[in-house]
Amino acid sequence: MTEFDAAALVDKGFTLLTGENGPGWVNAVDPDMVDVRSIFMCPVAQVYGSYDSGLEILAGYADAFPGHDFASANGFDAPQVREDQYDALDAEWKRRITATR
Repeated sequence: MTEFDAAALVDKGFTLLTGENGPGWVNAVDPDMVDVRSIFMCPVAQVYGSYDSGLEILAGYADAFPGHDFASANGFDAPQVREDQYDALDAEWKRRITATR
């Protein structure tokens, strides 16, 4: 098992969102409301209005729904259902979004 690194995972997701939407996407996200546990409040859902649609766009409209592996590899979900991982991802997303604005 690889070590959990919230900053590295969020960096990948941040890069994906920026590549797809340009740097202005951060203005569509309320950092105080970021919650990767929620399909309504995670950064993907806040940008695209839908977690599922956002993942499909970011994954390049793959034949199959991108799912948990894609989401967790890019910091949009925790690799394991562990509160410490969710908390770390939330904190890192909030930090990165706030610092970029």
